[in-house]
Amino acid sequence: MANSFLAERVASRDTQFSVGGKIRVGTKAISKRAAENPKAAAIYQKAVEGLLSFREAEKEIYKACEISNPFFPRNTQEFHAHPWDMATGGMATSRRILELYGEVKGNDRSPKLYRFPVVFPDVQDYDLDTLVGGGLAVQGGGAETRRYRSRYNPDGSRVCVYLPEVVRTEQTKRKVVQHVQRKPVVRGACVPEECEEYSFGMCKFSGTLRFYIPGIAGAGVFELHTGSTEAASQIYLRLSQAMNTCKGRLPNFTPDGRPVFWLSKARVSRTYFDETGKAKIGEQWVPQLDMEIELPKVMWLKQQESMLLPTTVDERPSGTSPAVPLTWVESSNQPQLTDDAATQRVQTPCGTVPNGEAALDSSRAPAQSMIEHAREGGYFDDLSLWAQARFGAEWMKEPAEVVALWQGMVQRLGSNVGKWLSFQAEIAKFNLSHDLVLTYMKTVVGPVKDGSIIPKYIQTLKELCADGASVATELMQAELDD
Repeated sequence: MANSFLAERVASRDTQFSVGGKIRVGTKAISKRAAENPKAAAIYQKAVEGLLSFREAEKEIYKACEISNPFFPRNTQEFHAHPWDMATGGMATSRRILELYGEVKGNDRSPKLYRFPVVFPDVQDYDLDTLVGGGLAVQGGGAETRRYRSRYNPDGSRVCVYLPEVVRTEQTKRKVVQHVQRKPVVRGACVPEECEEYSFGMCKFSGTLRFYIPGIAGAGVFELHTGSTEAASQIYLRLSQAMNTCKGRLPNFTPDGRPVFWLSKARVSRTYFDETGKAKIGEQWVPQLDMEIELPKVMWLKQQESMLLPTTVDERPSGTSPAVPLTWVESSNQPQLTDDAATQRVQTPCGTVPNGEAALDSSRAPAQSMIEHAREGGYFDDLSLWAQARFGAEWMKEPAEVVALWQGMVQRLGSNVGKWLSFQAEIAKFNLSHDLVLTYMKTVVGPVKDGSIIPKYIQTLKELCADGASVATELMQAELDD
């Protein structure tokens, strides 16, 4: 087994959550033998329609047709929210999830769950093991199979344990007794490379992710199980990085209320088992965790907060300025620069930091003329956002280049200069590639010309960014490629 962060570091926990439902990463397909039987095929169709679970369908097929193991696992690009897996709501919950996050792709006849947001329960600082669990365990086999499983000791070492057999005595046979909970027996160190059960495919990895789904009512969490060690390790690592960056708490929401984390699937090469149980290597869809924030920006803001927030004003190092470049903040609620900039703060998913003390220098006549024109035209805030994003927070100390560009905009666009700067500010808010956005707008929406098309630019950009900057970038690039 390949080494992974999850296999080496994740310790088992006793923390329990109330489970409100399960999201499956795959589904079941019917075998050729069962498909040729009309009764078995009809029962399988009921399971596909959500009228009964695959386990119940297997039992009915065995009773009606005496066909054992009529189904086999099938990897799919989409997730599955089966009605029988929903402890709260059943079919209504399953339908609601598809209504909110279902998509139709390619030859789909109905919406499928390709990608959806997740919100994680608030756990203790730096304690992810209650949200992401994983380990090795013997799966399948008959009633006589000993269920070995991995467990972690307090020192972090991994051992193989099992529950001892229940020994019946004459005394226990004659009267009702209260059974004492069996304690796991340590078999020895858990070393997959030397394990007979693991080599025969009996002992397998199983990972569990626990989360809420926005818009779905219910008191319990949803669980997602995966047999991919690599996928579980990557999810654990991404959550760990986000939690460490944000002071021991997961940043579930951006400042404007959008979910940070989304579950999707990626296509990778993996070992899988066919219908006969034979191991093969091929491409499979495995779950992955996407993030709608950029951690380098959050880390930069966090560093600025620690370096530039002395206990008193006199303790601030000379020559330092706590200004934050607006292009490093991914939020639709950006700060607005006023004459009293020292009191402003910038929102981030992890908290706030000061936005600077510098004020516009009104001693320079061209700059003062630009400022007055912007205030009279009602676009002073957008001018400030654009200038900070383009030239940095100290642009007001040397405003000549800003004024020159502004004058060129006024000559070309006239009264539409405010709308153009508003468009530029939107690009900065979402930290998008300036060249990519302009190329997309000119190609797809139309050329700028006199500026009358700029409001359509702004509306189109906001629609593209409804699901985050990364999604907007992918959409624009894909359409330009086409």
